Amino acid sequence: MCLFVESLALDDGIFRRLEYHNHRLRQTQLHFYGECLIPPLEQVLFLPATYNGGLWKCRVIYDREIRKVECAPYVARDIRVLHLVNSETIDYTYKLYDKSAFSELVHIAQHQAVMSGKEYTVHSDILIVKNGLLTDCSYANLILVDPDGSWYTPKSPLLKGTMRSFLLETGRIKEKTLTVEDLRKSIGVMPVNAMLLPDPARMIRKFIF
Repeated sequence: MCLFVESLALDDGIFRRLEYHNHRLRQTQLHFYGECLIPPLEQVLFLPATYNGGLWKCRVIYDREIRKVECAPYVARDIRVLHLVNSETIDYTYKLYDKSAFSELVHIAQHQAVMSGKEYTVHSDILIVKNGLLTDCSYANLILVDPDGSWYTPKSPLLKGTMRSFLLETGRIKEKTLTVEDLRKSIGVMPVNAMLLPDPARMIRKFIF
């Protein structure tokens, strides 16, 4: 039986963008079980006894029912390099707890880096190319910054993340079919997920093709 996960931002005592997480949870349950068996997350979540403010990451692990809720202070990854890796078969339409498909692609990227004399370090991650199009990195959706200053996100991501949905609905970003050539011409990319708002200070500008 598959396990799924919702990763939420607990920020200054508030669980952010709950409606987006509830929507994805409902869609997942309807697809796999034909009905939604879990109540809205606001009826399930509570502030951890050890919470002392700031930004925490809370993960709700579930299948037909909630199996575990875990929360901890959040520390963003310091990613400076993206290694492009191709996969025509990866499918992450639903947010699975098991991320072994990404781990396998990381191993491929590490091997490719060694063979080409490059380094794959703690500051590296993968950018997955599927059917010739940019998708996501292993932990986030991406926003590509065009030379004219426009912000675009790949039209066909592996996962329609909650932050990505929020930014699209509020008009801060636009969808676009993006290729490797678009990446070469860009200023850089910003990772975004439930924990990460778009931030030019975290712009990734180095890519290993």
